Amino acid sequence: MPGKIGYSLLAAVLFVAPSAMRAQTSHAGLSDVNLAFTANGERAQVAPNDCCFWLGGPGIDFGMTFWHGFGVAAELLGDRASSIAPGLDLSKMDYWAGPRYTWHVPRAVRGRHPIDIFGQALFGGVHAYNTIIPVPGRTESSANAFAMEAGGGVDLRLLPHLGFRVIQAD
Repeated sequence: MPGKIGYSLLAAVLFVAPSAMRAQTSHAGLSDVNLAFTANGERAQVAPNDCCFWLGGPGIDFGMTFWHGFGVAAELLGDRASSIAPGLDLSKMDYWAGPRYTWHVPRAVRGRHPIDIFGQALFGGVHAYNTIIPVPGRTESSANAFAMEAGGGVDLRLLPHLGFRVIQAD
């Protein structure tokens, strides 16, 4: 069930966000609005002495710059890993939002295509499901926890309304 909720939320964002961005950009005078579709990878481990495994999946990143590079960002990520231990899989959804600062690289430095460098601090939660999570005295098949990330990235604008996220590290 949580997977269906997450995918429904992602679909709603994909269909509603473009029209909301057009309306806000034209009426509110925002300096920049962007939407990025990402492929994510995350290294994790089952226990401190066990080696690692990789989670991967799609994500969506939404950002608005309001004033002199300052703005907000929100991310929704869905990750999955198979066989993290014998017969044990893991799925999770990360959701967070927070402040973002974007620096638009001056034309003299960047060359032909506009480049944006951003840094952000995001806060939210993570929902893990379809797995076994130990809790005192029993196990659960899902769990929720606080999540935060800090990091940044580089966007390269190829056309006026189309760009490429060169890198993002959090």
